[in-house]
Amino acid sequence: MGIYDGMEKLERLRKTASAGVVLICIGLVGFIYLVLLYKTTMLPFIGIGLIVAGVFCIKGKNEQYRKIYKEVIVEKPLRDNFSDVYYAWRNGFTLNEVNNFMLLKHGEVVTSEDYLRAKYKGVPFEMADVWLKDRVSQNNTSRDGTIFLGRIIVFELSNKDVISTRVYSRHFYGRRKDYCTADSKVEMESIDFNETFDTFSASPHNAFYLLTPQFMERLICLSTDHDDIAMHVFGNKVIFAYRSRMKNVIKKLLKNTCIIKLHDI
Repeated sequence: MGIYDGMEKLERLRKTASAGVVLICIGLVGFIYLVLLYKTTMLPFIGIGLIVAGVFCIKGKNEQYRKIYKEVIVEKPLRDNFSDVYYAWRNGFTLNEVNNFMLLKHGEVVTSEDYLRAKYKGVPFEMADVWLKDRVSQNNTSRDGTIFLGRIIVFELSNKDVISTRVYSRHFYGRRKDYCTADSKVEMESIDFNETFDTFSASPHNAFYLLTPQFMERLICLSTDHDDIAMHVFGNKVIFAYRSRMKNVIKKLLKNTCIIKLHDI
């Protein structure tokens, strides 16, 4: 299905759903009005009929609309911009995967979708929307408390084995400072970077090796567009997390050569 055919089908679905909403509204108003005027007649069932017709017009349209939108409006541009694209909008990262990234506080419940795996200029990556929650007990009841709501991107470095280093923007956790690490805090040489990010590493030498002046400058530049970001580099992976949907975040990361530079270290 081409993009124009997809747009036409989306518009037809939208009009059908809108007509269904109108029928339901007219049916409800008509039912109430006819019941008040004709309490003992069959006329009120006209309103019920309109409500039923409206429900049939709406039923399933949201799922159809979402499916077409994801496949045509989202997936096609992805395939035009990246290589080796695998896109599964209903799927995402599992709870074990998110916890094993060791970037966020350990969660107990996760909702994840819009999974994408692809390559950009030879750099493999995968990403998904993630809503990570823990169980909060209060007054003999439990509820899910949000740990993180945003997007996680995982880049894969070739033939690397890097000692764990984490970087959190000062706004990522706010006052809670709920960092997922027991590593020591590292003060980098850049005052601007230290004012923007908190850095932790199992090896300060490793942190200085990874966070070169150019790389720190790129991260500061990225934080001007979005100040709720975090990064964990370990083994052969770089995990980025950001709390809201920053537009074109992958291209910003790669255009700024953050990951490509790491890839070449």
